[in-house]
Amino acid sequence: MKAAQFERMRLLFRNVHAIGKKMRPFSDYVWMCEGDEQKGLAVGKTYRNANQSQVFMHYIAEVERRKVKEEISATKFISIMADGSTDSSVMEEELVYTRMSRAGKVKVQFVGIQALKKADAACITDAICSQMSAVSGGEEEWKEKLVACGTDGAAVMTGSKTGVVSRLRVERTYILGVHCMAHHLELAFKDVMKTNSHCRKVEDLLTGLFTLYHRSPLNRAKLKDSFSVLGIKPLMPTRVGGTRWVSHLLRALDHFLRGFKGIVQHLEQMQSPDDEGVNAAQQSKARGFYKLVTDGDALKFSSFLHDTLTHLSNLSVKLQQSCLTVADVHSCLTSTQAVILKYKYR
Repeated sequence: MKAAQFERMRLLFRNVHAIGKKMRPFSDYVWMCEGDEQKGLAVGKTYRNANQSQVFMHYIAEVERRKVKEEISATKFISIMADGSTDSSVMEEELVYTRMSRAGKVKVQFVGIQALKKADAACITDAICSQMSAVSGGEEEWKEKLVACGTDGAAVMTGSKTGVVSRLRVERTYILGVHCMAHHLELAFKDVMKTNSHCRKVEDLLTGLFTLYHRSPLNRAKLKDSFSVLGIKPLMPTRVGGTRWVSHLLRALDHFLRGFKGIVQHLEQMQSPDDEGVNAAQQSKARGFYKLVTDGDALKFSSFLHDTLTHLSNLSVKLQQSCLTVADVHSCLTSTQAVILKYKYR
């Protein structure tokens, strides 16, 4: 391959690599090449379509798989992390990662993603075995090195008899099943929220405020006007639920507490009979929310919950780090527990 042709192919492969890294559609490849041409880069006239970009992506993926294969071959022990997700076509997909240590350095490598016919233990186990065999010297090699499997707490993954971890243990009983610590933290906090009446009261308030302003452009505009009059940065109420429940609730509380004055002022305006564009039903809602917002006990508990969630959110972020050790986890849990216990006796 001539130097000029090699340089053109390098630029084209770089564009495809960027599409993969930034999770962009293959259709972006065409205008990225056009942009390179406008910048004076010689990308040529061939291989500039979405179909060809998929071919390039295939070869990039093959090179990355070889790197993972070399890592697995060079290490003595490995662990697997697996989780399910649903793609845009509503197909169940299983993502597989491998975690290993070489020369004292912990590495986490993406192995692959595979569609499932059915999200049961048998299909998930087959998908994990298929993906791991594709990046290793065969099924026996990676199974001989496997010592642990990290999953969420779903019964299909951790079931004692027919779960995924139990199926991997059939021939090797020493394999350790690990429940994702960040996920465990989310579930534990959610259970506490269900049993505490103050938590439910605050959650209902935040959900109601989000619905009030999210579904009405007029209410959002007037709330922004209230912030502007008070000289406060506009902070719209946000959704409480989400994939990361602790951080979503913390963000909703943070916006509520920092935007408290603006929200109270707008709720007062909505109750006024002179306020245009507000019907009787909205005035009734505004009176109910105003009563909850100005309740001293609810406001105090919201502040307490915000302080607690700040530490839990920091702990969750720490637990999600890829190169975390058991000693680091113990240290983080101990320090977070000590801080929360201080709140208990204050």
